[in-house]
Amino acid sequence: MWNSLLGAVSIGDRLEAAWKEIHAERRKALDGEEPSLILTHRIDVAGQRLTIDVGTDARRDARQISVDLPLIERAVNRRFSPLRLVALRLVEDVLERRRDDFPEIDRSSRPGIDELGAPDQTVERVYQSLSQMPDVVLVGGPGTQKTISAAIVAYQFEREGHACAWLDVRDGRAGAETIAWELLRLPRHDDILVVVNQVQDRMSEVGPAFALTQKLRTDFRLPARVLATGRPAIVDRDPLFQSFRRVPTPAPDHLPATVPEREIVYWFACLKLLEIRPPTAIVRRRFPEDLIHRLSRGPDSFLSHNSAHYSLASGRDAPTLIRRLRSTTPPGDVIWEYLKLIGRSAGSDLLHRLDQGDFRGGATGGRSYLRPAWNLLFDLGTQLDDHCARDPGWGENVGAAVFAAEALAELGHHSQWQEVARFVRGRWRYDQPRVLPEPADQSTRESEDFVEIARYMDLEDAYLSVPDLGLGPANTDQIDFERFYRTWMLGVLLGFEATALHKADDLRRSLVRTAEAQCQPEGFFYPSRVPWVTARVVLGLCRAGETYQNSTTVRRACEWLKRPRDKGGPYGGWWKGGTGSWNRDEATTAMCVAALIRAGDGDAPEVHTALAWLRARDGEWTKTDREIDLALVLEATLLGAADWRSSYGRILNLLHWATAEIHRKTIRQPEPRFVPENALRAPFAAAQLAILVRVSVARECEALLGQTAVRRLPRQRPVYAPPPSAGTSPSGGLLLLPNEQRWKRAARAIAETLENRIKDRSAVLERDSLRRASDIWQQVEGDKQRLARCLELEDRLKAPVNPDDLEALIELGRAVRGAAWDEGLTYKGRPARA
Repeated sequence: MWNSLLGAVSIGDRLEAAWKEIHAERRKALDGEEPSLILTHRIDVAGQRLTIDVGTDARRDARQISVDLPLIERAVNRRFSPLRLVALRLVEDVLERRRDDFPEIDRSSRPGIDELGAPDQTVERVYQSLSQMPDVVLVGGPGTQKTISAAIVAYQFEREGHACAWLDVRDGRAGAETIAWELLRLPRHDDILVVVNQVQDRMSEVGPAFALTQKLRTDFRLPARVLATGRPAIVDRDPLFQSFRRVPTPAPDHLPATVPEREIVYWFACLKLLEIRPPTAIVRRRFPEDLIHRLSRGPDSFLSHNSAHYSLASGRDAPTLIRRLRSTTPPGDVIWEYLKLIGRSAGSDLLHRLDQGDFRGGATGGRSYLRPAWNLLFDLGTQLDDHCARDPGWGENVGAAVFAAEALAELGHHSQWQEVARFVRGRWRYDQPRVLPEPADQSTRESEDFVEIARYMDLEDAYLSVPDLGLGPANTDQIDFERFYRTWMLGVLLGFEATALHKADDLRRSLVRTAEAQCQPEGFFYPSRVPWVTARVVLGLCRAGETYQNSTTVRRACEWLKRPRDKGGPYGGWWKGGTGSWNRDEATTAMCVAALIRAGDGDAPEVHTALAWLRARDGEWTKTDREIDLALVLEATLLGAADWRSSYGRILNLLHWATAEIHRKTIRQPEPRFVPENALRAPFAAAQLAILVRVSVARECEALLGQTAVRRLPRQRPVYAPPPSAGTSPSGGLLLLPNEQRWKRAARAIAETLENRIKDRSAVLERDSLRRASDIWQQVEGDKQRLARCLELEDRLKAPVNPDDLEALIELGRAVRGAAWDEGLTYKGRPARA
């Protein structure tokens, strides 16, 4: 790309080299055929510009464009291809406003021919309308298979010897520029169909695209037709479509008839959000074969399959099905369970694709989070296994053991969980409804924490001049610490039994009934001075399926948590811990926020105010040794904050810390220093982290569910078998894995590194021409040669791909960016790097 310019010095030579690059790219695209659009050029050395006439046989000078040398230089630096630059200038007069930068111009994806069914009545009506009118719009709501119908029409059009330019505005491409670029690459045809798919997603690109097709007819005298697809709310009111013939699609199909069938379709719809096509073996183990067969049969099937995998049938809109089926299981939970089912390696690959998805809109700066968090979580699970094998009772501390068990349950570690559960259920008795849990024999070690809590409360009362907030007993000698301790354990054990891998429904029901009995008339759980006890019980009840909507107990507790201090409640913009340096105000506030959100009361203004307070206090909950505070705040932020992705970096840091800390405990290294809550820190952080990674996946799925119409993830690599046959590859027999775009991004990363090197070294030469000038000059020249080679290899990542070019790119990448540069990159016939 633009390689001819590297050796050109004079203005005339550089402009002539630019024209040669434009011509070469066109010649390669046309592959010896005559073009639809004819280009002729003139060089203006004085004006430093290249003038290009764009026309057709019918009108050679339909449009004149000018490309000046500074613009060419910018295109070279940005690796914006020559033909894309011509397309950009060709459409300037139809754009509603001039673009400040180079837009994304590339071929839009359309459904593959193997995904399409036979033409139906809708397709026939569209085809007939196109034979009578130049502009047709296919109108229908979500799930009415507009894209599939348009794709069938496009393929039929091409089979008859005509040309088609496809623009799916959901892909984020520039509208008119992409169509112009496609036309510049198209051979001459008697008829051209321009498809503009799903217009409602970005109407700002649709108007210029339509204006361009009109100019093709009037100025260029090309036989261009337009087929648009969109939803009635846009098409019926926008004047752009006044001249279009309207073809309605049938109403959305009915849902499956039975509850089991609906559950199956919902499962597949959730997986479809990430373009997951589960292997046949997994599907047949999970669902009855007769139901799967029934859902895969007939023209209106919900599922499609081949010998390797199943998937949601083409034309079935996953977000629409998810919303219509209204399952109580969120899509994120379905995907999380699938991740655990396919294991570490395949799950890591899937989450890497989710990390790389464009739906974030740059919110994470392109940084990877989910994949490393997933892998670190497995490392954390290994350390938990090792510790539980040596000490399932966690130093005779039931509180610590419960939190470890919750982490093991989240990770699906059955055998280790059973060992811990045997200890917990043996050391505490809680099978009597309405009676607070109590030790079966003698108190376990976590009881000692409440002695420390009493001391911290005394210090708070003595030195911090805590005002009487009307929250019950103000002095520690008025508080029943045994009741305090057992009420806290009620919430802890509720969470344990609700998440148990081996259910004991009688114990869970007993705890729920006890919570109902222990909830005080005002709504709190004893003691009222300590709101985090109420929050802990509410969190346990929520895990047991009790919510603000279905439980009077949870609703009363939530209302009490939100009650202002001047009305006898604990809320004053945040929640005060009431126990000094043990569960500080930040940790207490985060726990109360999480409790309200999980209960279903997350839209309360108190939640938003408290989250803002927590953000302002980040200097406190991020301090060393406050890992419990950090874990709680991260959960609250992930659940309720608008900027929830800002938590990702800290979650990774906490994962590293927890893994190392549990390892230290396992090998019995001494504590480096005294820290309050020390016995609980590591297992609690482990439990929270397992939840945090799961919540992160759920939030990303929610975001994807809301934005699926704007961005699409690449398809999944199979998790169980070799890559698809080379015959399915668009790369001339070689299949680039995980996909072509990933290879292109990797190549661009090499080029950016080299460009930065050249810029930095050139700056050194300008500042001090004598400072190792010879060495620096040689380095600059070497990097320029490598940059030219990189751009050349990047340009060759198109069909047909030569394996020698791929290996050369890999070698260059490792030399420039290090040995791990090509991690995850491979192609059919070459083993992936370990």
